Amino acid sequence: MLSKFQDNFPGTLYNPGNNLFNSTVYDKGAWVLHMLRHEVGDSVFFKILRTYYNEYKYKNASTEDFENVCEKVSGKDLNKFFEQWVYVGEGDIDLNYKWSSEKIIDSSGNNYRVSVALNQTQVKYKDYYFPLDIKFVNSSDSGLTKSFNITSRDTTIITLVNYKPETIVLDPDNWLLANYNNLNGGDQE
Repeated sequence: MLSKFQDNFPGTLYNPGNNLFNSTVYDKGAWVLHMLRHEVGDSVFFKILRTYYNEYKYKNASTEDFENVCEKVSGKDLNKFFEQWVYVGEGDIDLNYKWSSEKIIDSSGNNYRVSVALNQTQVKYKDYYFPLDIKFVNSSDSGLTKSFNITSRDTTIITLVNYKPETIVLDPDNWLLANYNNLNGGDQE
């Protein structure tokens, strides 16, 4: 997927007009399917593809037909996902972040409170909603990955871990069409 990444896909996927044969349709389209897979999970994603194929083979189908199959199979309301990635949204997520940790005393064995402040800075679409995985890396370069649902332009995540994080990595498995800017200094690893 990283070979299909670019910072600025022109136009929307839906009704692309003059952009019908450019990277928006093909490369961003691939990214949208990749993100949908993360949104609904592997088994549901592949069930969606099988259901869509079986229902519409040898027929015409619309984007709305695909969205309806996705919602029916997943049992999730995917209207916001399709709005931001297919119908209206252009470009990608631009996310500034800053993080800190502090030692605490907690009876559950979680000894560090980690705060991650996120700010979406993209201009072509106001607020993306998305699942964000964050890896809290320890001194031996391993660590714990937790998932969070981002539903606003500015979000502060507070979570507990049982070790002092040396760094954090947003979206360590590259599920999102996004750019990350670490305001603590340096770019994301």
